Amino acid sequence: LPPAMSLQKETLINQFSLRISQLQRLELPGILSPLGISVWGPPEEWGAAQAPGVRIRGLADFHRDLPRLINASDINLSLSKCHALGAVPPRVFEILACGGFLLTTDADSLSRHLEDGQDLVVFRSREELLEKARYYLDHPEERRVIASNGMRKVREHHGFLQRARAIAGVLSRDGRLEAL
Repeated sequence: LPPAMSLQKETLINQFSLRISQLQRLELPGILSPLGISVWGPPEEWGAAQAPGVRIRGLADFHRDLPRLINASDINLSLSKCHALGAVPPRVFEILACGGFLLTTDADSLSRHLEDGQDLVVFRSREELLEKARYYLDHPEERRVIASNGMRKVREHHGFLQRARAIAGVLSRDGRLEAL
């Protein structure tokens, strides 16, 4: 294919993947609605997720409100986007760094950084999401231990300083650091 066609195809695939991820996110509140949940985010985005037991709370300020909301939540969710399944979403590290309990979809590289059942909890299906959410709501001490482990691991191994050192190490190894 000509480069322009290849770029068009890549752009279409990316847009399609983003839309699929959006639709998957919108279905989660309905799955969890029997538990009574709050969703934070733009009402125009989350309005389609309205269901009995789902409360759309609106926008939260990332710096002022997010840490408080994460800590006030019994369970925090993070979803890998289907166009980036290999990547660990930044929200995983944000939630864990705040000391929040995290229930998340699996990502290919997640197990290289964090341990399922020790630092966070992974779900792989809609049924497993509801089952694990119910379980951990009924077991607050287990939730607390897992959240504490996740916070400790992220703060020790995945902070900004550790990331900057890792990036500098790669750049130095590749001879690119000297060029800067």
